[in-house]
Amino acid sequence: MGRRVIKSRRNNEIDNKSEPAMSVRSKVIEAIQQIAKEQHVTLPALSDDLSLHETGFDSLAFAILVARLEDETGIDPFTISEDAAFPATVGDFVRAYENVPA
Repeated sequence: MGRRVIKSRRNNEIDNKSEPAMSVRSKVIEAIQQIAKEQHVTLPALSDDLSLHETGFDSLAFAILVARLEDETGIDPFTISEDAAFPATVGDFVRAYENVPA
């Protein structure tokens, strides 16, 4: 996976400790937050049971989200299967990316 250089809060020293690569969940949540900022959407607190409708995202924001995650992860779980249904909640959306077969 990835290695990241971590700057120590003390003295801004560089620490070469390994840090685990960002989880799929973290990538998805970070992308949602970034797109909300770019689209001027005020997000409610994100939780697994929050309806995607309640995020305030419109169809353009969701299209940007899926495209950005595909660019970052190389995965679009919604085109892998002919019978893939769009998720209803934030948790469903995250799991769609977490459960893609390797």
